[in-house]
Amino acid sequence: MSGDYVSYLVRYNSWATAEVLAFLAAHPALVDATAPGVFGSSLETMNHLVLAEASYLNRLSGGPPFVDPPDMPLHELTAYAREVASRAEAVVRALPPPEQPLQRSAGRFAAETVFGQLILHGIEHRTQVCTIAGAAGFEPTDLTSWWFGGRV
Repeated sequence: MSGDYVSYLVRYNSWATAEVLAFLAAHPALVDATAPGVFGSSLETMNHLVLAEASYLNRLSGGPPFVDPPDMPLHELTAYAREVASRAEAVVRALPPPEQPLQRSAGRFAAETVFGQLILHGIEHRTQVCTIAGAAGFEPTDLTSWWFGGRV
């Protein structure tokens, strides 16, 4: 049963990233925009987010060290994010035991910590892009679980 909840979180995470990328495509003025206190421009932030998720998934699936590709323009990043989302759904079906240590560049971490970072890191940076949008006078896209999950 808990796997269904984990799968929901992964699907939500991928959906929310896709929503922000679509929002940026619809509002090109925001792509290079930034605001005080955020990671970087909207595009830099989303590149960082998607590439980090690919790295976390690589670790969770037992892959070798991940080498970040160079930052991508929005259309390429959107396509890559779809690949990462597809991979996420496959990885979540075969997660390692929560306590299994996974090697990262900053040391060894429990698999559950890497999974937590997969979800929470995305929330942080998508929020930063929404902050950039609001600071520029745009109404950010609704990324709530209420919007994603809907009524049953």
